[in-house]
Amino acid sequence: AENDILNTIENGVTITDPDIIKSYVGKYYENLYKNENCNLHKQNYFLANIHTKITHLDNSFLLNEISEQELFSTLSKMSLNKYPGIDGIPVEFFIDLWDIIKIEMCQIYNGIISNLKLEGNQNLGIITLIYKDNEDAEKLSSWRPISLLCVDTKILAKLFAERLKMVIDKVIHPNQYCVPNKTIVDCNNQMRDLVYFCNSENLPGCIINLDWSKAFDKVNIDFLCKIMCKMGFSNSFINIILIFYVDRTSKCLINGNLTEDFKIERGVRQGCPLSMLLFIISQEPLYTSIDKCCGYN
Repeated sequence: AENDILNTIENGVTITDPDIIKSYVGKYYENLYKNENCNLHKQNYFLANIHTKITHLDNSFLLNEISEQELFSTLSKMSLNKYPGIDGIPVEFFIDLWDIIKIEMCQIYNGIISNLKLEGNQNLGIITLIYKDNEDAEKLSSWRPISLLCVDTKILAKLFAERLKMVIDKVIHPNQYCVPNKTIVDCNNQMRDLVYFCNSENLPGCIINLDWSKAFDKVNIDFLCKIMCKMGFSNSFINIILIFYVDRTSKCLINGNLTEDFKIERGVRQGCPLSMLLFIISQEPLYTSIDKCCGYN
């Protein structure tokens, strides 16, 4: 198949045995998602540069009880014809049976919010690897991990992502462009204008392009919570977000076979509706700190 790993390299040795490949890939991602020690002093330095906050009304909105109307609106925004999670239930199932299950779904989701806990396989992701074109297929770094989550979990995550979109612009730097009502085109336009300005005023400057290695996979969840707290998000809302990030496990799907479960201790999952917004929040201390340094010339 197109995304089968036929061989890979471990310590300079090419592996071709399917069982060994499966074991190696599983161990690779288990190690990737283990927490690393963070420098608390440096965390505090970056946190001190955050000065924007959401309001009490914003927090009240984020904590509203889930209604049938909001749930159906969220469900209607879900992409169709997508691979489901380990339970095999696609989004079309929930749409087709909406009139039958809507009351129970609301009750279940509000119960999850009250208990701050997902049940069973709701927090189990199946990691499938997508090959990055024009890269060395024998290197695992050339494969992008996508987490296939159970659709009932994705619906709930999507609902809170839609709520978060409504307030995130109040705490995110104007030069971040992965937020509602902005696109990468805005970023391109700003870069063009800056280059034009520097050229017209004969000013020196440089353009630096940084590419985070395994960016989503290395987000420290404890630090993310500290950032959100500094931005004024209530502990109640942060605890709801943590529902999706506590007691997480995954399996890798390698050449049609699943690895053993392993814990996910860090990172935001590619495939979760909340991930992009949470990643943007996690990067905010960097951008505000750059602004501070630029202010001091």
